[in-house]
Amino acid sequence: MSRAIDRLPEGTTVSVEDGSHLMTVLLGETSLSASISKDVAIAVWNVWREGVENGWTEIELSDRIKEKKGALVDALTTPYKDRLADLRKHFASIRYDDSTVVDSEWIVTKEKESGSSGLVGRKGRTTCEFNLKYLAAGKVDTEELKLNMNKEELQDLYWTLKKAQNQMNKIAQG
Repeated sequence: MSRAIDRLPEGTTVSVEDGSHLMTVLLGETSLSASISKDVAIAVWNVWREGVENGWTEIELSDRIKEKKGALVDALTTPYKDRLADLRKHFASIRYDDSTVVDSEWIVTKEKESGSSGLVGRKGRTTCEFNLKYLAAGKVDTEELKLNMNKEELQDLYWTLKKAQNQMNKIAQG
């Protein structure tokens, strides 16, 4: 689901050339052409902003656009793919918020030998490796945080996240 794609004006038509032009306007390289309405330009920029904030690749952006506005796929994904690094730099330079989580992965393993993790006495210990990928404010490339936890540490993290989620739900409900 994409709020920005849902908000593209009905009947919007944008060519690949228009999309490339909108990218150069957004990046401050040129002025908006009179042939493109300001409402359409803002709507397209919001789609790209949402893509950058959520860490979408051009394929993910394309798939989301196909669901709602199939005719705009090439016009929005081509410039996005071609200038994604520039777009990330641009949005990072004007952003004021914290890092954005892009992806997370986990794997559970069991130590086979005592000391294989560099610590003695952990033979047979089950651990969870949790990798969190994020786009730091002001950065262009994603960064990664790796956490290795035993069952109790994972449970503590889970309850901490659950408390944070409950608090956010309370605030959202007003």
